[in-house]
Amino acid sequence: TVFARYWDWHGRFSRPLELEDIDRPRADWSHTPAFHLFMPLGDGSTDDLLATLDSLRAQVYRRWFLHAVTGERTTPALLEAYREQARGDERLLEVSGGERRARPGIAGEDRVAVISCGDLLQDYALAAFAEALAETPTVSLIYSDEDAIAPNGVWHTPVLKPDWSPVFFQAVPYLGRLACLRHDTLTMGGVDIFDLLDDERATLGRIVAGIDPKSVGHVRRILY
Repeated sequence: TVFARYWDWHGRFSRPLELEDIDRPRADWSHTPAFHLFMPLGDGSTDDLLATLDSLRAQVYRRWFLHAVTGERTTPALLEAYREQARGDERLLEVSGGERRARPGIAGEDRVAVISCGDLLQDYALAAFAEALAETPTVSLIYSDEDAIAPNGVWHTPVLKPDWSPVFFQAVPYLGRLACLRHDTLTMGGVDIFDLLDDERATLGRIVAGIDPKSVGHVRRILY
């Protein structure tokens, strides 16, 4: 398929989830990791925030938490909009960017990742990760392919990544989003979630340089 016809190709092969049939869970999701997503609450509008929250609430995999990280760039309007949403959803948490300390309630095998206000996940994104981790629970970091969406809803710039190669990564740091890291791998690497928030690419680069290449997994699907 030539790239100019990508959107047509995407439309032909996309389909809704069939949780009672081909997409039924193979693993017991009550024993798979929780996902803790950290989102800087700075850039972005209220509409961007609500789009991201709608995307998360649509996840068929329910074991996720969103940690909104506030800071000097957080506007009162955006903060109030988030707090209004959080009043009815215990999965929406708030973190002060000035705390710089480990977050309570995150187990060692849970996965942490950084997302941005306004970004979206496929409704099966976290389920796809959970299923992959159930098959290979020793994976320390797992990442997906990604795309960009124009204002008119057209998907237009797919980033179809290779499987993990430390040599290739030195030339092209292609992890991108969505990259989910095992929490105890993060802490054993001498860094914390705020290092990821400050410089996601460099921090992930330091972490993967010190772990077994076999512990890096790739879900070859556009999830982010």
